[in-house]
Amino acid sequence: MNMETHNDLIWKASFDRRLVSTRGGKRHLLIDLQAPNVVSEYSPKRTPLNLALVIDASGSMQGDPLEAARQASIGIVEALHDEDHITVVSFASDVITHADAVLADAQGKRTVIAALEKLHTRGMTNLSSGWLRGCECVAQQMERAPGTQNRAIVISDGHANEGIVDPEQLGLHAAELRGRGLYSSAVGVGDHYNPTQLQAIAEHGSGRLHDAADGQDLVEVVLGELGEILTTAAEDINLTISHPTHLPVKVLGTYPVQAERGQTTVSLGTLVAGAQRQLVVQVDIAPGVVGDRLLIELTPTWKVPGENHTVTKPAIIAEIVLAPVEEVAAELPNLEICGAIAAMWQKDIMFKATTMNSEGRYEDAQRFLDEVLPEFRAYVRDLPGGRDMMRQLRRYQRVVTQPMAARGLRDNYVACRKGMIMEEDLRHRLRDPNPWDEPR
Repeated sequence: MNMETHNDLIWKASFDRRLVSTRGGKRHLLIDLQAPNVVSEYSPKRTPLNLALVIDASGSMQGDPLEAARQASIGIVEALHDEDHITVVSFASDVITHADAVLADAQGKRTVIAALEKLHTRGMTNLSSGWLRGCECVAQQMERAPGTQNRAIVISDGHANEGIVDPEQLGLHAAELRGRGLYSSAVGVGDHYNPTQLQAIAEHGSGRLHDAADGQDLVEVVLGELGEILTTAAEDINLTISHPTHLPVKVLGTYPVQAERGQTTVSLGTLVAGAQRQLVVQVDIAPGVVGDRLLIELTPTWKVPGENHTVTKPAIIAEIVLAPVEEVAAELPNLEICGAIAAMWQKDIMFKATTMNSEGRYEDAQRFLDEVLPEFRAYVRDLPGGRDMMRQLRRYQRVVTQPMAARGLRDNYVACRKGMIMEEDLRHRLRDPNPWDEPR
């Protein structure tokens, strides 16, 4: 196991097996990241917040959804400090800027709350224009007063049907904003929002995707998101994986990945104090000769909240050695590492199948599971709990290859994604994470 610690940001990297046969094969690299338990070790003073609340005011938000969004937003405004700035934008077919980087002192709070009280529903759902307007206000305040945490939170209950609707394009904009130090999170409200559109914003924007079935959920997750923003330990965390060009690597999970020849960069988002991330990288190893040593270098980078510079640390080295078949067979696997890899791999499989289901691609989900489950079964066959993992996947296969109820689909989508990135569900009334797991 290789480990690096910098300012209590701890990185560990371990292969499930260090040896591989000269015939080649597949190995899995488990990467652990642990944030410090207290933010003060990075910054002794709370970093001022420059926040945009971007609220869906289309016709479908009428009634309880808009009222819950209003109450959640008022709760955030009331919790801000005097040195913070708050922007409020609503979107429908049009976009209205209700507050543009207002200083959150007593007078500013009264002004913003009065504007929130006047929110009303109208028109269609131009999510992209509303989100980008909110980000524009934040970006302008960034120029006026650097040294802040810069965030946008999008709240929506529908499918974007005007403006930019392609998740890939939304992701590109989110990644560009992330590169400028502006991060975006999203909250899906009710049973009919488009999870892939909101995920693209949150995932590529180094933020979080939350699900809110009703008004109570919405208030909880929006205020919880504010709490996590204020306890952020590291922003824009990236891991660059340098590897021999003949050694293909595949990153499991939903993390944004940029792959070039011999180098793969993974965006791991932001981490709150005490939080953990795990990343699994599958490595396909070609046949070779005894004694060949294959090195993978892992270079972590991140930003300290409120600071513009990037922290870059020396690479962590992970190694695979080619050995005779009998020597490979005699190597005992690390069951703890293998178990963690299997758990992440299972969530990855479930999330991919759930995404296909959400897009109505039931036959694709069936083909995908038929292809991947034999390989997964072979990996977990001798692991503690491996058979239970396979039984869960078989039961889920029966559910995910046919239409699912809208609420169950969104619960599963968000639960799988949060499980993969080890992110807390901020709702107090947690749903059953395994509704398909029938009693045996």
